[in-house]
Formats: sequence, C-alpha cells, structure tokens
Amino acid sequence: MSSLLHKPPILHGLIPSFSQGSPSAGDGWTAGNTLIFDGLNDSIDLASAIPLAGDFTLSMWFNTTTAAQIFLSAAIANKYIAIESATVVTVFLGSYKTYTVPAMSGWNHLFIVRDGVTTTVYLNGVDEGGQAAGTNNADFDRIGRFHDNTFYMDGKMDDLYIWDSVIGTLQNSVDIYNSGTPVDPESVIADATYKYLFNESTGTNLPDTGAGANNGTLTNFADPDANWVSRL
Repeated sequence: MSSLLHKPPILHGLIPSFSQGSPSAGDGWTAGNTLIFDGLNDSIDLASAIPLAGDFTLSMWFNTTTAAQIFLSAAIANKYIAIESATVVTVFLGSYKTYTVPAMSGWNHLFIVRDGVTTTVYLNGVDEGGQAAGTNNADFDRIGRFHDNTFYMDGKMDDLYIWDSVIGTLQNSVDIYNSGTPVDPESVIADATYKYLFNESTGTNLPDTGAGANNGTLTNFADPDANWVSRL
C-alpha cells in the first residue's frame, strides 16, 4: 500500500471499529456542538490555504466508523492527514507515512506535531511515534475530502486547532485528551493560529475564531442545519 491515492485495500470492504472516550464538558470547557459529514460529498472549503511551511501542531477530535477518509488536504495529492483503517493514521506532507495505532472507536483525539523533519502522531494521549513525513508547506485548504473530490469524511469532527510554529508535547496531548473528557486546548497551549470549534447550530459558515480568521464554507450539505448536532 503506497498511499490513499493508489486505492489501498481498505477501500474494498474493510469497516473498522474506532473506540475511546466520550467527549463532554471538562475543566470549564463547554463541548458544544459538532458537525456530521455524510461520507458522500459533504466537505468544507476554507477561504484560503493554511500556510504551514515549518513547524506546527494540530489538535482535533473525530468520531467515525468508516476507513479511508481525509481529515485535511491541499490542492495537490501529496499533502493530507487521513485515516486508512481502524489502526492506521496517515500523514503525507511530501513523504507518505503511516502510523499504526490501537484500534479506535467512538470519539478519538488526534494530536500531530511537526518539529523540523519529524512528524509525530499522538492518539488519545499516547505517542505513536515520529517519522519523516515531509517538510512541504502543509497548505491545507479543505476539510473532509481529498484534492480530487474523493475519500469524503463519514462521521463527526470537532475542535480543530492549529498552531503555526508551535511545537506541542506528549504532555500537551495527554492534557487535551484528558482521559476522553476534552478541555479547551488553549488552556494547555497558547492561543491557536487557526481555531474551528464546530459550535454552530445553523448555516453553512464554519468560523475560524483564531488569529488566522480563515473561515470555512460547508459544501454539498443537503440540510446544513440538521448536520449541526450536540456533541454530548
């Protein structure tokens, strides 16, 4: 298996099981709402590409039961963050790398740190290793689909935070995961450059309340109001 682009075996019938904690309010942090993606053509277009040319840290929660789907991608094939199976997270920032993780289900917390040439994946507060996944500008401009409009996300996403030029730590990931009861990431790390809370209840706008002010637009959601649901 070389990459999602080459149709890995998990596209042909494997349905994974993803399990861990159940997000709820914690340490004064209100979990709020989340957004459901249908796996068919729902995705989000960002107003502009996120320029991550060097070190960065990413934190997000996801809840899905379908393999081979994109969380974030750019306009070309070799820049994306995805899952490929119940036990594989993929990061491709110029070099395709897979990270074997414990079988997942329910809500999971993904924490990714690029420090120089090494990109480290933490899942649910556990260090899953660092690899040379590439140093390309991770100029992500879409959420929930591949660059060629395939591998749509099927499930829920919440609290996507990105820190430009900030190098997160294992302890940061442990503290944000908080045994499955998420806390405000900005109570653990400094204010995020890009911050998507997914706390809307109506409409097609996904606000970026971080310094980047790079809002997203829901695309192809048949009834967007019905896709904003409580995370609890």
